[in-house]
Amino acid sequence: MTQKIDLETVIQECVLAKRAEHSPRTAEWYELAYGYFLQFLKENNPSTRLADVGISEARSFVVWLQTRPKKGTDKPLSSHTINCWV
Repeated sequence: MTQKIDLETVIQECVLAKRAEHSPRTAEWYELAYGYFLQFLKENNPSTRLADVGISEARSFVVWLQTRPKKGTDKPLSSHTINCWV
């Protein structure tokens, strides 16, 4: 069954759950974090199916985050920020 599930669908369900269980601001933060991972996968992975996403993609995501600048600067994201996104 997981072979046909797209990660975008999983993320939508997770965001819906966060909206029901947490404050709007917390739900927005989760949606943003999930969105970064989905953006990374769409840009760097041939598939966003749940069955095709594993530890290698997660590690590559961390490396991708390490190359991203802080918003509005040319400075890298802090290790704390990266940890939060992961």
